Amino acid sequence: MDKAAFKTAFRGARRFVFGADTFFITRKDEWHGHPVSDTFTTLMIGVVSNDQMFFQFVDEKGQWPQYDGDWNRLIGLPKILRVANSPAGPVFRLTIETRDIGGNTNTPVSQKLIVALRPQPLIVGSVRCTSGGGGGACTAYDSAIYPRVALQCDWSRTLGDYLCTSTRAWSDLHWMTHPAERRFTLIAGKALPVAKPGMRSFRSLQEFRTWMQTSEDVSRQRVIVDGIGVLAPIEEEGGTRLYAAPGLHDDMELRLFAFPKTGDPEQVPLHKIVDGHEAEDTPATVAMEEFTPIGEEWTVSPGYSFSIGRLSIVPIVLHDSRGRGLFWLAEDWSNTPPKMSLLRVASDVGPYDHCKQFIYPASASAVTIANGRADLTIEPHSRRDEEGKAFDWGEGDPPPCHVRGELTWDHDKGFLLMLTDIPCQPNEARVGVAIDAFGHLSAAPLRYAPPRYVKR
Repeated sequence: MDKAAFKTAFRGARRFVFGADTFFITRKDEWHGHPVSDTFTTLMIGVVSNDQMFFQFVDEKGQWPQYDGDWNRLIGLPKILRVANSPAGPVFRLTIETRDIGGNTNTPVSQKLIVALRPQPLIVGSVRCTSGGGGGACTAYDSAIYPRVALQCDWSRTLGDYLCTSTRAWSDLHWMTHPAERRFTLIAGKALPVAKPGMRSFRSLQEFRTWMQTSEDVSRQRVIVDGIGVLAPIEEEGGTRLYAAPGLHDDMELRLFAFPKTGDPEQVPLHKIVDGHEAEDTPATVAMEEFTPIGEEWTVSPGYSFSIGRLSIVPIVLHDSRGRGLFWLAEDWSNTPPKMSLLRVASDVGPYDHCKQFIYPASASAVTIANGRADLTIEPHSRRDEEGKAFDWGEGDPPPCHVRGELTWDHDKGFLLMLTDIPCQPNEARVGVAIDAFGHLSAAPLRYAPPRYVKR
């Protein structure tokens, strides 16, 4: 932005002077050609460095900052503070405070922007802080369920930049918190690999595979792969090494990675037991993009293999934080190329849905192997509270008491599951599923929660 245009745009603006750097803040008179009313506020923020560099901050839409209206009201003027001096130049924190008002909410929102002025003005980081408040049946619960993020930046002489570490985890209300981390330089914005003391780290699965093929020191210890997380060795079968890790969401999931002698490493596909009555709008959570899982509060234990016809099955128990899941790894070596597939047979926890309620997935409580197939007794999915107590389905159509599942295998199609409903008998109560440390399944009585608002 040239000097003349800058002076025209910021005529009459408030100034904040920090030595050779001056910030300008002013109200914009129009928004896309329309006059700004008293209930709508739009700000323009600029900076002049050494009376030579004139810069107006804009967002990805070409305006700065976001449009603030009835639902997002500005609280006073932005605050500007110099937070650090470094050989690379000063770093400032720009704070814009607004308030979300509507329905049952009245939530202060503080947006903190980290601004570096050298070699040119640039927003190098952003943190949005909220102090949730609300009423109604579910607002307070749902407002507090989002992942928690922390950011720490320190000057690095070696890098000539601030080295930042951002950590993220699901709230303690979830069964699995799954902490994750990312590292980067603040001003240059360069991503850096995540590492853990005493653990070998790799930038990719390919780099890890190359190391396994060339190193004589292939240990049975855990490793960490950038973007993937901590991996634990499972077994080696037919020259293919298998490593496992928990899922990225708040659901009970197992990620399994195969490293064959030849070819690229690949993730084994994961499938899940269903009861055929699940709603289409199943709970969806957001994976921690750009973060690398670093948590180690989990164990994965393979058991003794068994056969379903010509198919070899390796049972795997994942104990993840406060939850436990049973998975079957299918290994079909009857044809070329061999095929692997992973099936979640049971889980004793479920992902968060809303209003402090969790959806526990359908899970097998009993298994019988005979005549080249597995006959499963499946306990249908259920809605439960934070203590695992189930809710009565009320006026909604409940699933059957049990579902009979006939599980077979096809080399080309993978697992095939045929379902048959088993209605409730008089005075029969629905049950849940228990999984012990060895992966043994059993039915467990369901405790019921007192009536509460339930999503229909």
